[in-house]
Amino acid sequence: MVRPCAMWCLLLLTGCGAAEGIDKKPAVAVAPARGDKVAADEGDLAQRGQLERKIIYRADMDIVVEDFSGVPAQVQAIIRRLDAFVADAQVSGTANVPRHAYWTIRIPAEKFEEFLVASRLLGEVRSESQTAQDVSEKFYDLQARLANQQQEEQRLKELLDQHSGKLEEILAVEREISRVRGEVEQLQGQLRVLSDLTAYSTVTLRFEEISNYAPVQSASFTTRIERTWSSSIESFSELAQSIVLAVVFVAPWICVLAIPLVAITVFLKWIRRKPVSM
Repeated sequence: MVRPCAMWCLLLLTGCGAAEGIDKKPAVAVAPARGDKVAADEGDLAQRGQLERKIIYRADMDIVVEDFSGVPAQVQAIIRRLDAFVADAQVSGTANVPRHAYWTIRIPAEKFEEFLVASRLLGEVRSESQTAQDVSEKFYDLQARLANQQQEEQRLKELLDQHSGKLEEILAVEREISRVRGEVEQLQGQLRVLSDLTAYSTVTLRFEEISNYAPVQSASFTTRIERTWSSSIESFSELAQSIVLAVVFVAPWICVLAIPLVAITVFLKWIRRKPVSM
């Protein structure tokens, strides 16, 4: 009786050991695809805030000035100081007619706010608007698509180098390479445009010259004194210029009329001095 029980116990222990050995068989690890890994890495980076945000900044500003003469030089000074450049510009009007102008300026994105602060000092801002467009998702999506297309292009080139089949098959691979190359160049162009728009912000400045401009908000007493003094000086200057122009206009006629007047005056004096004969 003891021996059969011992045999049954031995069989049970052997079965448990075999099952335990089956359970402990090493599992085969499945490596994720490379594209999935890149996407997962980018997702982790985005969650950690390590991806640089791509934002397009734009601003429009309408500015009123009482004297436009010094504005172009001031705008150019700000542009040089902040490493910006002019994309478009136009100035119209003359010194005696109210002048208008606008500048479309590209500024490094990190100096966008500094440029706006400097521009507000050029005159009285009548209106101002700003926009910020976040294109981060589009930018990094284009980057991922570009990387995939470049990998596909590389695989096709390797396939073409190793292929020694029929001519039709070779031509088909070459057509596919051309198609993928076109998509790569298109994606590269879109990325260049977004990179430029995010690296350099766009500001449009519009100027209008209005003498004695009264803003919506009442000016301070000091500002009113400065404007009154400037207006008085300007009026005096215009009056002096008008007098000088009038003198210049009349001077030739004075010279022309002076000759007969002098002759008449001399003749009358001679008549008076001549003795009357009896």
